[in-house]
Amino acid sequence: MAFVKKYMGSICMGLLIVCIMQQCAISELRERIINGGTLVDKVEKSISNSVEIPIKETSYSAWVWIVVCIILLAAALYILYRFGKLPIGVNVSGKMWQDLQGRIVFTLNVRNNKKSPVEVSEAMVEFIGKSGKRRFRMPVNDFPMTLQSRTSHSVTVSLQRLFDLNSDLRNMMALNVAVKCNGKTKSTLPQPFKFK
Repeated sequence: MAFVKKYMGSICMGLLIVCIMQQCAISELRERIINGGTLVDKVEKSISNSVEIPIKETSYSAWVWIVVCIILLAAALYILYRFGKLPIGVNVSGKMWQDLQGRIVFTLNVRNNKKSPVEVSEAMVEFIGKSGKRRFRMPVNDFPMTLQSRTSHSVTVSLQRLFDLNSDLRNMMALNVAVKCNGKTKSTLPQPFKFK
């Protein structure tokens, strides 16, 4: 499951490429059968020139293009959501990484696409593992804050102390961060991680 979430964009693009290749192959075969004639056509012509057997052509191109459009739309929405670019509501995104000193940090981005300001507060980091979940309050000094319309706020928070005090967190599979926006919880997509 973590693999699928991590490589969702690549999987969607791979499915798109497979669909396009399949459509090209189907179109080429159909063209050869209809225009070029087949061995069956030659046998039928040699038996009787007066008998015409209607062949019903089944077109799959419409369905293929519908599937391709759905995959493209899903991939575009995923990418926009993943990077917090959806132009609706409040988007929360972020990424865990290590700084030059090797400390584990998380960069949290909150974007307000609404026409009115929102109150942002109570950042929580949630670690997800096979045995369950663990939640901690995220030490964000900027919260609570009022985020004006059509603006965004980015903050980088160190998670090193959490990992130092709770060594079992290194065995977790993913984490996400949730914040309260006007009393409603908005969270990032789960980000898989693995320590060597």
